[in-house]
Amino acid sequence: MDIKANTDRSVAATLLQSRIQIINEASSRSRWILLLTIGASILFFFSSWNTRSNGWLVLREQVLRDVIQYEAIDPHSPRMMQLAHDDPERYQRLLEYCRFHKLFIEPSPTRVGEPATAAPLQPADAQAMNLAMARLQAQLAARQAILAEKVSILTLPVLGISLDINDLGMFSGMSLCVLLVMYWFSLSRERDTLEYLFGRLGFSRRRTDASSDTLVHILEPVELYNLLSATQVLEVPPRTRRDPLSTIRGTPIRGWLNKFLSLPPLLVQFFIFLSDVRTIKAGQCISNEATLVTLITSFLGLFGIFALTVAVMLVHRDISKLWQQECKAIVQNHDPRTKPPSPDPSPDPSPDPSPDPSTGPIPPPN
Repeated sequence: MDIKANTDRSVAATLLQSRIQIINEASSRSRWILLLTIGASILFFFSSWNTRSNGWLVLREQVLRDVIQYEAIDPHSPRMMQLAHDDPERYQRLLEYCRFHKLFIEPSPTRVGEPATAAPLQPADAQAMNLAMARLQAQLAARQAILAEKVSILTLPVLGISLDINDLGMFSGMSLCVLLVMYWFSLSRERDTLEYLFGRLGFSRRRTDASSDTLVHILEPVELYNLLSATQVLEVPPRTRRDPLSTIRGTPIRGWLNKFLSLPPLLVQFFIFLSDVRTIKAGQCISNEATLVTLITSFLGLFGIFALTVAVMLVHRDISKLWQQECKAIVQNHDPRTKPPSPDPSPDPSPDPSPDPSTGPIPPPN
């Protein structure tokens, strides 16, 4: 008997280790694909974000161009005096920019104290002005090169491909659709694996069921469920230590966070599509056909990502329901706190009443 019991425990330990490893591998595979999808979504989002007309890169290039155009490094220049009259807000903004970056030229003593009038440049001021303007023009050329080479053109170092920023909607739609298909297949496989393992473990059956798995007879089902749920990272299985009602309900906030992680591809593609629609006139100035192709491919990518996101969230819902059902079955069938009380033994049937001696013997029938 001892040899057989030790053998059963060894087999149970091996089965437990293999099944925990199977669930861990399934959830780990889905987790890595999700992280890759979110990382790609973030890269696509910022690639489109930097091309906005009010983006930081564009705004820095515009303000530097204004400094050169109005000669803002000299507050006494005629252009700055005219700008102060026409657009005081812009004038103050350029002054603050030059003051913060210390771009003002050092004025000669004859021009100090005359900020409200356009005083003529002295020879020393003219030389300093020319040197400062040359430096600013070099900075402007460098920023324009960054916008042209780093923002307007997307370079994929691994593939060695360069894409125009207007093709971002088509490229992001195709890439995110492929990643979401892989994520959907991985989640579906994880769901099927959980269904198979839970069916083998037989949490929904009582210990008296002979068809239950060997592990249920060796290890407590509650402990076995907790070991399996400990392998989950993105999924939040219900806990068996709480009140049965709260166990069945699960944790709503944390339980929905993993489903919200499937939304970034859809949100990013929607943002890129809106950016394409907003800049449609700029594209038509170059080519109507190319603009139409860009809008159609971006919309098709958005539609495909929407359909795949719905499919992924449905699989997430199935996995959450599966964990909740198994937890409910464990609480009802195996948790001693919720185990129904054993029925009371039925009372012994009372013997037949004996005849009353006071009434005398019962006369025999005629």
